[in-house]
Amino acid sequence: WVAGYSLKFQGCHHMQQWNAEADGEDEPKIQTKRLVRFRLCPADACTYEDASGCDSGYGDYIIDLNIFLEAYWENKLEMQ
Repeated sequence: WVAGYSLKFQGCHHMQQWNAEADGEDEPKIQTKRLVRFRLCPADACTYEDASGCDSGYGDYIIDLNIFLEAYWENKLEMQ
């Protein structure tokens, strides 16, 4: 579903939230979620000069940093 789109990294974000799974004194009550924001731009409209990548026809996404990195490196290895 992403054929014809280019990925444009937008930045990293950290968000603190209540840890509902903490059940003991040794587990943190507040946990930090590490997130990545990226944009999928139409490949023919994506530019490296513009920090946003494109200004129409795009989708912005925020996902867990580990999921992003795993998918990113898996794709890089497949492209070799």
